[in-house]
Amino acid sequence: MLLQPTLSLIEHLSPFHILWDVDGKLVSISTGAANFYQLRKEQTSGTVFHLTTPFETPLNHSLFDELTHVNLHIINPGNPSQVLRGELIKLDHDEGWMFSGLPAAKSVADIHNFGLQIGEMPRNSGLAEIILATEAIKTSLLESQRINEVLTQEISRHQESKGKLEKTLNELKATQEVILRQERLKVLGETVSGIAHDFSNILTPIMVYSDILQDASMGQEERKKLLVLLSTATSDGAALISRLRSSYNPDHHSRRNGKHSLYQVIQDAIALAQPRISAATAPAHHVEIIEKMDEGLQFLGAEDEIRQAILNLLLNAGDALETSGTIEISTGSEGDHLWIKVTDSGKGMSPVVLKHCQEAFYSTKGKQGTGLGLSMVSDTASRHGGRLKINSTENKGTTVSLYLACDPDIRFETPQKTRKDSGTDREPLQTQYGDPIPKKMHLRVLLVDDDPVIRHALELVFEKNGHNPMLAADGAEGLLLVNQHPFDLIVTDLDMPKMRGDDLAVATRAKQPNAAIMLLSGNPEKVQENAHRHLDCVLEKPIEPAFVLYCGQSIVHERRSAETSPPILDDSPSSTIHNNRSK
Repeated sequence: MLLQPTLSLIEHLSPFHILWDVDGKLVSISTGAANFYQLRKEQTSGTVFHLTTPFETPLNHSLFDELTHVNLHIINPGNPSQVLRGELIKLDHDEGWMFSGLPAAKSVADIHNFGLQIGEMPRNSGLAEIILATEAIKTSLLESQRINEVLTQEISRHQESKGKLEKTLNELKATQEVILRQERLKVLGETVSGIAHDFSNILTPIMVYSDILQDASMGQEERKKLLVLLSTATSDGAALISRLRSSYNPDHHSRRNGKHSLYQVIQDAIALAQPRISAATAPAHHVEIIEKMDEGLQFLGAEDEIRQAILNLLLNAGDALETSGTIEISTGSEGDHLWIKVTDSGKGMSPVVLKHCQEAFYSTKGKQGTGLGLSMVSDTASRHGGRLKINSTENKGTTVSLYLACDPDIRFETPQKTRKDSGTDREPLQTQYGDPIPKKMHLRVLLVDDDPVIRHALELVFEKNGHNPMLAADGAEGLLLVNQHPFDLIVTDLDMPKMRGDDLAVATRAKQPNAAIMLLSGNPEKVQENAHRHLDCVLEKPIEPAFVLYCGQSIVHERRSAETSPPILDDSPSSTIHNNRSK
């Protein structure tokens, strides 16, 4: 029989224990165990506990020896959810058996629920330290879980923000692309409208004068003057194409800049404007053009651009005359600029129209106008170091002043002949483009072009000047003729079916090394690099057939004279020339 001091010691060492005597009779149950199993002291004597581990059975005295020092799970059948886990120990001196265990505690809170404090746990068992460590780990895990949840939320928010940002960036990129396309279309529209506007001004006199030239009763002198005007208009069309090419090809350079007679350019513009002004004016009305010009002035720049600018001013002045009236054109100089003033007696402009009239696409003519005339004149003035000035009073008329930069010496010592005069009395070809060419040249010429109109035009020019041309519609047909006949000069287009012109040049040079080879192209920058050394020169379309003849004769003459420097090709005003003889 255990003494009371011994029971007190056991109570201290093992708060959850059960004692049996040697006969298996329940002697004592600790306060902690009784409370855990929800048993009152008077109920404990007859209680039979049950095992759930290592097997399920009532805990009988007959099993004690077998179960000693085995891990046991013991329950009270009246409250099977409460389990004590521990082992059965046989007491010394045959005093009986003792089960010592602990509830299945996972945290400090569980120990408190069992009516204990963590400090009251038996020190020798190490369970308190395990529970505290478990509690710390759990706390740490909970904190880590909380942090992970916060991080997950932050990551989710960042991903959501990233997704929104990417969506916004994609939308911005798409918007930028749309805006860029719109801007390109706007520029394209302005370019096309400008080209249409200028070509309309160029084609009108061509159509009118072509119709007039069909009159068989017209005098020879008048016919020649009209032909010169047609040539001027077509040259302006070629210059317009050259300017257009410069806008999309930075490597393209116009060679039409130089010093020009302002008087002659204005005379040409007047002649080109008259058919349009006459067609727009009612038969009963009369428009008088008054000239007050200094014939000795010259300007530095592109002749065709200034002629088109003056033509635009004259046409605008004509449109401003609703009835009969006058258009006065005058010239003069002021400092380092010269000026051209076009004054009409028309309806004038309101302050609002005057404010916006130089803006692109601003027009008061409705569907009849493009709104590009004054805008393009202003751009031309800027490119020539000048400006455009407009004075207008409503119902009283308008004066438009075009200022251009000029050299310090702005006068010719001797007034030059006008183009109309020089076109009627010069020797064909010998003085039009450069130095004289020997007259007695009879060349065997091969003309290769897939455009029958160009082939025929070149054929007429060469035949008229005593040469013997043969024609080919493409490079392959041209090469066949090269294999069959010797030639002094070969003139070929670049882009043709079956065989390109530069490929023809390479093949021809191997077969006829002494032949002069010229290439015509609207895109001279597309000539293949390996072909340049086989070409004598490259002429840029559009081009006058007579200039092709002049260049061809010059090159053949140069070859025959065994001169190493090229003849007078590069300074010609008729076309951009790429001379390749020095390559």
